[in-house]
Order: sequence, then structure tokens, then C-alpha cells
Amino acid sequence: MKNNINIIIIRFFYSIVAIALLFTTQQAIAQTRRDSLQRSHNESVNIYGTFKPKIEQTYKINLKPQMFTPHIIKSTFDIEPSPSKLLTQIQLRPIKPVALRVGRYTRGFENFTKIGFGSRISPYVEFFHSTGKRNSNRLNLHIYHFSTFKNINDYFPSPFTATKVEMGFEKYFRYHTLTVNANYGLNTNRYYGVKKSDFPGISFDENNNNLKQAYNMAGFAVQLKSQYKNNDKLTHSLKLSSYYFFDRFGSSELNGNINLNVHKAFSVTEVLDYQRLGLEGDMSYYQNSDSTNNSTNELYFRAMPYFSGKYGIFTFKAGLDFVVLSADSTKFHFYPYLHVNINAIPRLLSLFAGFDGGLKKNTYAKLATENPFLSSRPGKFLWENDKFNFFAGLKGNMSGRFGYHFRYDLSNFDDMAFFGYPLIVDRKTPVKPWIKNEFSFHYANGSSNRFSLGLNYHEGEAFKVWLTGYYLSFQLDNDALPYYQPQLSLEFGANILINNKIRPEITLYYVGQRDATRRTPYGFFIADYKLDAYFDLNFSLNYQITNNLSVFLNITNILNKNYYLFNDYPVEGIQVLAGISYRF
Repeated sequence: MKNNINIIIIRFFYSIVAIALLFTTQQAIAQTRRDSLQRSHNESVNIYGTFKPKIEQTYKINLKPQMFTPHIIKSTFDIEPSPSKLLTQIQLRPIKPVALRVGRYTRGFENFTKIGFGSRISPYVEFFHSTGKRNSNRLNLHIYHFSTFKNINDYFPSPFTATKVEMGFEKYFRYHTLTVNANYGLNTNRYYGVKKSDFPGISFDENNNNLKQAYNMAGFAVQLKSQYKNNDKLTHSLKLSSYYFFDRFGSSELNGNINLNVHKAFSVTEVLDYQRLGLEGDMSYYQNSDSTNNSTNELYFRAMPYFSGKYGIFTFKAGLDFVVLSADSTKFHFYPYLHVNINAIPRLLSLFAGFDGGLKKNTYAKLATENPFLSSRPGKFLWENDKFNFFAGLKGNMSGRFGYHFRYDLSNFDDMAFFGYPLIVDRKTPVKPWIKNEFSFHYANGSSNRFSLGLNYHEGEAFKVWLTGYYLSFQLDNDALPYYQPQLSLEFGANILINNKIRPEITLYYVGQRDATRRTPYGFFIADYKLDAYFDLNFSLNYQITNNLSVFLNITNILNKNYYLFNDYPVEGIQVLAGISYRF
């Protein structure tokens, strides 16, 4: 009787998915016909920058925006420097302190601290604490601060600070784990992107308060997750999270999110090794406001019933995403979902492919992290519609030492966030004039192709070497150039352990040519040009003096190149950071 009920449920689920897929296919065919008719029309509109003079063009941001959620602290820390600082500042490697693991006994240290000082008058402090009772609970604490106060020659003052406090608590029950996390971060910087030699004979107010920016982020999350050993149980996870992000000019973003994932194993057919029916769901609320008292409220709802299974070397997950977005109006979206993996040669070669889609919020928190020189009145935050994403690739490992990964991604999107031309604001005061170089952003439709590659080789902890990179191209509907977005980016690195005490490491970054725009002084004219490719060479050394005490040295941008990440914002040249670390 129980098997018959299960079969009825499965058939009902298949019927719903088939009807929804048929409805989605018909909509796609109709849309394709409408697009074809529109393309057959001879008229076209080309949008250019304001100084040509027409509506300004855009360039692609470095990372594709997606719905933002606060960072969650895990039992094992994996910490990176604040993402809002420039890429050529001191790069601190992630630190993973030894901690007691649930379910086994390991002698380790509960506290880890690291203190250093850099050549840009850069104090650095980081502290970790992790303690708990075996199979009962665990408390994690992380405190981080890094700042610089030395300026870049011929530019406005360019100091910045990055401060972060994170705390997490885990409680282990017989069949569940309860996790509670809270975090607060403060990043400050200046709009220093003005070259003083471009304005001979003018004394600007370089310390004007309008040239200072501060981003605050406060987040909280609680999650209850089941830990069943029996697959026949209803496996479930429920997570509630929220964050509040605001700057010093009155722009803010409030988010609340509920995430649900449940699935249960079923014995429907003996053809498959296992089968699961599941449901993923999200509900998010966003409120954005700025200094002009403009405010928006948006509600997002997503539900995806899915079926996953395994047959021999094949594993798959198939479903249908149902999305409702209530913003200026209420809209419904449907996205088919299929991910397949083929374990062609166990432990040596796996093939994977699939397609999906969805809506992703272009959040203020994400965009300001990507470009801290964003305008203090950023504008409206739309939702990116990934209408269709396809991916395929292969990965594997040989002899447990050599690993490889290759992947191709094709995306078709609407309303992807792009940064626009810099907005140079010139103000007059009774004492001194001041000028502010900030960035706007807007949106474009189009598609992208991305090829990514990863290779690595290691001899345990004694020697490691790796190479990663990607090639990325965009085709935008308005034929705009993807400004400041390199097509080719590579990273090569290697480290070696000497006498179990000394570990030197070297990393080399390559970024290819980028399309860019050049503005003449006072911003009267803009012209397209090419930014040169550049190499960024970095070196680090760690010496373990005792089991508790070690010293470190980091040298970044050894080639001493003041290349640009954004228009008129050069990076600092060679930098040195040295210090000690101690665990207890």
C-alpha cells in the first residue's frame, strides 16, 4: 500500500513538471518569434557616452552580481582580507587555525593571533578563538583590522581601513545542528582618483568631507540542519538571515531572507541506485533608500521541486524553478533545471554538464564591494534575469597529486549591472574648490562566453604548484564595449616547505588588455582607448620558530607598477608587510 501511494505521488509530480515544461517551451517559442520580428526591423538605436554627447556607455564589473547573503562562520575558519580594498594592497593568505573537530579528539590550540606592520604605514591585527565541548557545542570568534595611511604621489589622499568582527556558535543535538552567526564590518576609503597635475595652478580642498566614504555591514543568521544517517528520513535545512548595509551619505539596504531545503529518499524503481524527491525554496525582502529619501520595497519568492538520482556512473538532478518577483509590478518566471555528472573513470575523470536560470538581485552591498568608488547616490537596483545558463566541463585527479578542471559557460541575461563612466563632480566653495571622481552604474542585456581552467600539483604539504585562469567575452545588445573587463586573466603560484619550518611562496597574476575610457581635465571629452596588460608579482615567507611562534613577510607588487583598476584610480606600487603570529 505504501509503495502504491509513493508511485501515485511520483506520477503526480511528473505530470506537474511536464505541464510546466510544456508551458515554458511554448512561451520560449513565442518569445523567439517576437525577437525574430524585432530583429527584422531595420531601425536601430546606438547608445553612447554623455560626452559624445549621448546616453553613456558602460563597462562590465569584474564579478557578476548575485543575490547577496552575509558571510557565515564555519567551524574551520577560511578568512580573506576585506574585498573592498584594492587588489594590489597587501594580500594576506587565509588562516586555518587548528581546532577541535566534532566527533574526534585532536590536541590543538584555541587561540591564534597575528600582528604586523607595512610600508604604507599599515597596521595589521587578526585574532581567532575557537573552543567548545566535544559533540556538544562550539564557539568561534574572528577579529580583523588592516589599514593604510600613505598616499599615492600626485593624487588626492588615498588611505583606507578594513575592520571586521565575526562570531559564530554551533550547538550539536542528536539529529540536528543549530548554528547562530553575527558579524559587523566597517570599510572606509576616499575618492582619491584625481590627478593634481591635470589641474595646474589650482589648489583643491583634498580633505573635503565629501571625498570620504564609509560602508557599514551588520548581519545575522540562524540555521537548523538535520544530520540523519538514514536516507529514508526527511532531510531538511531551514535558514533565516538578515543584513543591513549603509554608507556615510544616507544610502542603505535592508535584507531579510528565508531559505528552505527538504528531500526524502524513495524506492520507486530498481533501475536507479537511489532516488530523491525534494524542494528548494527562498523568500527575500529588500528595502533600498538613499539620501534623497527615495525608497523601494521588493519581495522575491522562489520554489523548485526537484528529482535526483543515480544510475551507475550517472548522477543527475532535474527540476523546475518557479519564481515570483513583486517590485514595480508582479512578474512570474519559470526556469528548467538539469545538472548531470558522469563519473567516467573513477577518481580520474568526471564529465559534467547542465543548464539552469534564475533571478539575482543587483544589491548595493555587492556593487559597493566591487567598486568602493561608487556614487553616493547609486540609483535603482534591478534584478538580473539569467534567462538561460549552460555549462559543461571535465575534472579529475591523477595519482592523488595532479588535479585538473576545465569548464565552459554560456549565459543569456537581461539587466546585468555594469559600471558607467566616472561622474566628475566639481564644486566651488568660498575657500577652495573641490572635485570628486565617482562611478555610476546601469544595466544591459546580452550574452557571455567563459572558458575557465585550473591545474594543480602537490607533494603533500612539501610542495604545491597551481595555474588558474579564464577567457571571457561579452556580446551586448547595444554594442557597448566591456570597459575594464579583461578577456584573459591568469594566476600562477608555487610554494615549498623547507625543513618543516620555512615556507616561501610566489604568485604571479596576469591581466590582459582592457577597453577603457579617458577623460580630459574637467571632464569635457571622453575617448576610448586600451589599458595595457600587466603582471603583478607577489612573494611571501613564513618561518615557524617554535610550535607556537612564527614570523612572516609579505611583499606585493614587486614589479612596482601603478596600473589602474578603475579610471583615474592607480594602485600603490611595491608594498612590504612583516610581523609575528602566535597560537596558544
